[in-house]
Order: sequence, then structure tokens, then C-alpha cells
Amino acid sequence: MANYTENPFGVKNDKRELVEIKPLKPKEKQAYHYDLNKKTVDQLMSMAEPYLRIIDKYRFYYIDNEGRQQPVPEIEAIRNNDRKLKRDWVAFLALFVSGINADVLTRNLSNQCDLLLRRILENYYVPEDEAKMLFGGEIYEPFSRNNWYFKKKFNKTLQPLVVEQYGYLRGDNYLFEHTHYLYFKEKPLYRSLLEKLMPEMSIPEGCSELPEEAASLKRYDCEGRIFSLLPALDALYDSNKIEIGEKKMSVTVVRKAAKFISLPEFYEQSDKVPDYLALTYLLGAYCIYRDNFRTAITPEDVVATILMSLYDNEGQMPYILLPHIKGFKAKFMENNKSEKAIVHINATLKKYHDRGWIDIEKLCYQTRAVTPDANRDCLIFPSDFDNFGFESAFQKYPLTLNDIVTNISYPFIKAYLSMLATIGVVELAYDDSTEAMTHSYFDGMKYVKLTDLGKYALDITNKYERKKGETIQYFEIDSNSLVITSLVEDNPYVNILDRFATRISANMFRVSCASFLSNCEKKSDVEYNIGLFRKYVCNKPSDNWESFFASLLDKCTPLKGPSTRYSQLQLPTENKELQRIFATDPELREYILMAEKYVVIVETDKKTKVQAILKKYGYII
Repeated sequence: MANYTENPFGVKNDKRELVEIKPLKPKEKQAYHYDLNKKTVDQLMSMAEPYLRIIDKYRFYYIDNEGRQQPVPEIEAIRNNDRKLKRDWVAFLALFVSGINADVLTRNLSNQCDLLLRRILENYYVPEDEAKMLFGGEIYEPFSRNNWYFKKKFNKTLQPLVVEQYGYLRGDNYLFEHTHYLYFKEKPLYRSLLEKLMPEMSIPEGCSELPEEAASLKRYDCEGRIFSLLPALDALYDSNKIEIGEKKMSVTVVRKAAKFISLPEFYEQSDKVPDYLALTYLLGAYCIYRDNFRTAITPEDVVATILMSLYDNEGQMPYILLPHIKGFKAKFMENNKSEKAIVHINATLKKYHDRGWIDIEKLCYQTRAVTPDANRDCLIFPSDFDNFGFESAFQKYPLTLNDIVTNISYPFIKAYLSMLATIGVVELAYDDSTEAMTHSYFDGMKYVKLTDLGKYALDITNKYERKKGETIQYFEIDSNSLVITSLVEDNPYVNILDRFATRISANMFRVSCASFLSNCEKKSDVEYNIGLFRKYVCNKPSDNWESFFASLLDKCTPLKGPSTRYSQLQLPTENKELQRIFATDPELREYILMAEKYVVIVETDKKTKVQAILKKYGYII
């Protein structure tokens, strides 16, 4: 700001530098006033202490609607009023804690202080010994003991900016010692200081094509492939072949699914990388979607729904995305912040959707600053970190707060983007050598961009043109018998047949009343199996199949009776076939206590055996 020889406020001989203050917008003012009013007057006065020194150092003004310099009422009320009310403190503090006037707090910073603040921006938590080194001296004010109690106060330059948190730090031989960590005082400061102190990270410029130096990078794009994978995923899920275990996909499930899902992996097979990492991410995302949502109408809407389902993942994402981290504890998972992190990652992608390829490090920074409070919400497990005892496959020591960004939060962001790549939402460019891995599997990630499918899934565009792929016939049905033939090796839908068919050769399956009803207890189960047949085997089967399905539905629940020690079953008088079965089947006759006038009595605990026998004839009771 310029130095003025004349004071516009009518105060003579005031040589202090004039500094502009930006007033808050009405909605912003309302929000900050609401939060600050929750505090007591004593708390507000304590918060205001470092800002009082600032207003003594400078003379502040704002620009009115006519372009004139005017005194700042909120500051003048504190400076000149002996009887300060709570509303005065609230209005005063809102000007500074909002972050809109962060440049006031950082005026005339030393190079050392600038280095320290940049380090806090980068790592969020900085241990006090490192802070002292970067600051170039003592970070605390000299203190005097008052009886037994004393409290350290930060250097006057740092007081308006940082606070501290007690935690652990690794010492010699990996022993732990207590320390204090510095981090930013008010959440909104993060965004403002990022723009001021690290402008190179504040605006991802992006590029339509990858730069020349990225020519050697591997690219990962599944936008076209995902549509051929979705039917196979549907079939595996509907046949109960894929599911998330207690918290994540089991290795056994993933390996079995790999026989039917042809998905490119991120890396060549290596001892340093888990097998089927990309497939694990795809299956995890798909199962979260199917566990919570009905299937969408179009394939592109399925992808959009998968993306939406990841917002509410019941704490499963850290388990799925960070397989190299040990120490997750169920009792702390509800506060892991991963769901909020996903919200902000998607918001960042949406905000910069028109930039093409974006540098991944800049995107990570922006993810932590895309909303005023996003910085902390993008830290995974910020409040309980020291309680986990996290260990990383890439480190030989337990993790502390000093590692929360590099070893947990940024790997989570990059792994989540990798999951989005498997469903075709983003495209990646990365170094696929294992030498690039120091903190996670995705340290080599360099660039990311939204695909057209991703823009549709994030509701940036309302229309998506999908390329039509080759139509493949997976099954053939016999028009004279109830036989199904698989026409494709490693048929992704063959597992569906386990619900209603019996294998008679390597690629042939026979359907009977007993096989079709083997997993059915009621009519809706029969209808469900018929639906699976039409969806995966043949949408419009021949007459012999239609007659078979009609017969099964017609035979459902012909027998009714009360639930007691003895079950009384009423045979339909018109159903001669069923009457003949009860009269002639030797197994049934063993369980019948009495049969008279179309009424059959069996012991209730034998009813399940009667049901099993009747299923062979196509009947369900």
C-alpha cells in the first residue's frame, strides 16, 4: 500500500502507513458472525489480542461505493470505544479470521517466516524444532513463571497465524517423544495464504495436450472400456461372486473376478505392487454402488451413480484405496474424513474441468483449498491420527502427524483418482516405474484430466455420446430342450447359471424344475431367476422356454396351511398332477401323517423336506 502524507481521517501527525481492508460480503459476514457469537466475550478478547497489535501498527481504511477512503467502523469501534460490547468484538474479529484480509497479517514477513508458513501450507503440521529452524530463531515469546502455571505464546509475527497441537514425534532409534506441532489458526486462512504465499500452486493452468517432457509417461484411460465391463460386473454381482468383505475386497474374490474382467492394470506385475490393484479399485467402487443403489437405466448413468455412491461409503474407502497402510481401527473410522475429502476432490475436478491436463500436485493443493474449510477436511484422520499407530509398507517406522499429508492424505487423493480412472471418469498420466514409489503406489502420478464421461458424471454436461461397441453373443439356447450353451471362453456371465442350471459339460448346462427352483423359496424368487435369464442368457427365448417359465409361475404356492406343530396342506381340487404326486411318490408318503379329502397333514419340522421333494416336480409351497 502507498504511504500518504495527508491523513484522510482528519487525524494530524499520524504517520502510520495506510492499509486497505476489504469488507465482508453480507452472506460471509452473517456466517462468521454466527460462529463467533458462540464464543464468550473473554474468548473473543483472547482471540483478538494479536490483531490489536496490528491495528496499532497501521491505519486502516476501506473504499466506499463512491471510491473514497473511509475509516473501518469495525476497527474504530475497538480502537476508540472504552465500553466494547460482544458485537464489537465479533465484527472486529470477522474481518481477520475470514481470510479475506490475510495479506494484512502477512505484511513485511521475513524470508524465514515466509519459509515456515510455506512449510505449514505444504505439510499442515510442522513440529516445533523444524519450525524454529525454518523461522531462524525462537518461535515463542519469552515467558515468566507465575506460581506453578505458565503458558508459551508465539512470536508476535506468528500469533495471528498459527496455533499448536500436542503430539508425538519420532526420535532416535524410532523411539517416540512428545512435541508441539504448528498449524494454521483459522481454517479460512489456508486458502488465502495459499494464494498469497504459493501463487504457483493456486491456479492450475492446465493444457490440452501433455507437455513434451511427459511423452514417456504411461497413460491410463478406461472411458471406452468401462461400458463393456459393466454387464460382466452386473453378472458377477447378481451371481454373488463379488462383494466387499468386512471392509474391503478379499484377494480371493478379486482373483476369481479377474478371470471374467479384462481390465488393464496400472503397473506390470511386481513384488512392490499388489496383484490386480486396478481391478480391486473397480470392484470396490462397483460393489459400493450396488450395495446402496438400484441399477441405472443407461450405462453412462450407471457410471454417474457409481461416482455419486462414493460420497457415502461407510468408511470403506481408506481400506480399499490404501492397502499399504496398516493400523485402521473401526472405532475411529467414522471420523476419518474420507467422505468429505471425496466431496472436495470431485469439486476440484469440476471447478477445473475445462483446463485439460492438470498437474497432480497443483490439483492436490487446490483440493485442500477449494472451499474455505477444505484444507482440514482433506486430511484423512486429522483428529485421531496419533491413536491409530499407522504403519506404511513404504516406511520402516510408525507414522506421526508429520506424515499425515505425504503418507496418508495425498496417497488417498491419488488413489481415489486412480479408482475414478478405472470407471472412465478421469484419464491419468504417470511414471509406471516402481522407483517412483516412495510413499504410496501413486507417487509417480503427474497429470490428470476429466474425460467426457467424467464431465457427464459430474453433471458438467447433460448429454454424453457413447461409442457403440461390438455386440457379442455369449449364450445359445436350445429351442427343443432346456439346454444352454456358452459360446465364449471365460464367459463373464457363466456364473449366473449357477442359480438355475446344472453343468453337463465344459460349456453346456441343463435346466430342470429342481435346478431352477434350488435357490427359490417364494414366487418372487422364481420371478427373479427368470429376470436373470432374460437379462444375461436370452432376452426373447423360444416357446419351450416361455412355456417352462409359465408352468413354474403357475405352480407357485398351491398348498397353504397354518404354522403349528402339524402343517395342514390343502391340495387344489383341480390339480390332478399334484394329487397324483402325493399319492405315488414314496419319499413324500414317508412324511404324510394323514391324507383325506384333498387335505394333507405333515409334521411342521418335516415341511422343508416335503418342499425339497416337490421342487423336483416344479412346485413351491
